Order: sequence, then C-alpha cells, then structure tokens
Amino acid sequence: MFRLQHQIFCEVIQWLQQGERCWLATITSTYGSSPRPAGSIMACNSKGDVIGSLSGGCIEETLIKRVIHSSDFQDKPRWVHYAQNYQTEQAIEMPCGGEIKLLLEPLSPSHLKHFQELLCALEHRQPIQRHVDISSGAMQLLSHRSPDFYVTDSQLFHTLLPKYQLLIIGINPVSLYVAEMANSLDFQVSLCDPRKSAHQYWRPDEYPYVMFTQKLPDDVIREKFSGPLCAIAALAHDPRIDDMALMEALTSQSFYVGAMGSQKSTLKRKGRLKDLGINPAQLSALRAPIGLPIGSKTPMEIAISIAAELAQARNTHKKQPSIQTEAPQLLPA
Repeated sequence: MFRLQHQIFCEVIQWLQQGERCWLATITSTYGSSPRPAGSIMACNSKGDVIGSLSGGCIEETLIKRVIHSSDFQDKPRWVHYAQNYQTEQAIEMPCGGEIKLLLEPLSPSHLKHFQELLCALEHRQPIQRHVDISSGAMQLLSHRSPDFYVTDSQLFHTLLPKYQLLIIGINPVSLYVAEMANSLDFQVSLCDPRKSAHQYWRPDEYPYVMFTQKLPDDVIREKFSGPLCAIAALAHDPRIDDMALMEALTSQSFYVGAMGSQKSTLKRKGRLKDLGINPAQLSALRAPIGLPIGSKTPMEIAISIAAELAQARNTHKKQPSIQTEAPQLLPA
C-alpha cells in the first residue's frame, strides 16, 4: 500500500513535469462488495496510462475512457458513483456488485508544487494531510491531524502516511527470512547486530532493501525507531543483545515489540526486564514468544509466523479510513 502510494505520487509528478493532463481518483466511500477501502487512490493521464487501482479491475477501464473523452472532468473535481442497482443518472453500474463513490480531481502543471511537497514530507517520514476544496479544486497540505479521512459534498481531508518501519535485532536464518517477507509486506526494513560472530550469515548483495548497522540496538532504537510507525523484532536469541533492545523498545512509542524464544526463556526474560525497571504495563506490550501460533519449527515457518503477526499488528494499528462526523479545523499547515 505505502510503496504503491509513493509510486503513484512519483508518477503524477513526472506527468505534471512533462506538462501532461492527468487525474487523481480517491475512493471516498464503499458499500458491500469492494476490494479497495476508502482512501485508496489511482492516477491516470490523457494518454490512458494508469497507476494504482480502485477495484479488482471492473471499473478502471470504463472510468479512464470516460475521463479522457468527456468534458465533464476537465475543470474541477467531480463525483463518480458506481452501484449495483443504480437509480440516478450520476450512478454507473458496478459489474461485481457493491458500491463505490469516487472523487476525481483533474490535475495540471499548476499542481506540481503541491505533489512535490507532499512527496517530500512522506520521504522525510512526516504524515501529511491533503485538503481539497471540491467546489473550486483548490488544494493545500496540512500537518497531520484528526480525523484521518473526512469527506463532505464540499471538502476532502485525507491523511497520508509514510512507510511503516521494522527494525530486526540479530542476524540469523530466521531474521533474514523475516527481512525478506517484511519487505514484501511493504515495511522499510533495517537490521542491527553488533556481534562480529553473527556476520557469517550477512550477504548485503542479496538484501539491497535492508539498511544494516553494527551499532548497539538500544542506541539505534533511541535514534530512529521510537515512533508510532515503528516495529521492533528482537531475534538475536542472545539476552545480552535482545534485552538491551527490549529495554529501550518497551519504553518507546513503537506499535509492535516482539522477542524470539521459548515459553521458558520468555518467562526468564520478563523477570530480567522487570528487575531492570520495566513496569508491568510496559511489559504487557511485549509479544513473546514472537509470532502467531502456527506450530512453526523451521526458520522459514518461524519467519512466516512473525511476518503474519507484524501484518496483523499493523492492520490493527492503522485502522481503515472511515467517514467522520466532525470536520477538521482548518489551520495553517
């Protein structure tokens, strides 16, 4: 989701730099059968090039043809309504059932700065909120504030988030499988291990998407992984390394903290952490033994259970956008 979001804005910027007309479509509400949630986006240009998706493929083609060849979508944002049993001229039949309402924004080179600043914020790991005045098409960027997604007939507020980060402590077969899977799940992956003895497993050419550091894990967490979009997995299987990381992680804002080990070693670890000053409330946030209980035994199976738990935790943390009842207060960004 986050990688695709980044790709969409990069493509929009490139189209606008080339002077092309293009459109940004945002799902504002859904009902019934709908493969994409509210807040999902897609972009297309006047040549018919497309990036992103709004459905399983059942509406994109007809929408693009309609946008390119109709004068209705050239000057300001417009609503497009897809429904299974449509009753009005504004609604278009949804082939697979369900209902989707879209806001379609026509873009021109005059909007280039808006999307450049938006992308810059995301690349600097800053949540950013788009505000669109639907009647005029005017756009502005606001610092992140609640609600995350709010839409009326006259305005849209849409918060966009940077990638979630995962810090893996320890190099071993399990952690490398986790790194591979987490990358596929669209996490920004980092690996930390200060032990020279563990580097026999490390092949940087095979993991170009992993940022590696030999710093002490508590320093790394304190410097870069203490925010609410961060997950930390202590997989070194060495108390000297894992406990140091967990002490810092459990006092941070990280949305996920997990540690590998058996039930017996987990009880011992919790006792050590308690003796080191971690209070019961902080300790309750520790997911240990790490991973969903799938009866995993091999490194690959253990990694699958960890990746599944990471995805579950992220989905719980990042609730699906929903229509809110109170508008955000318009303040300077």
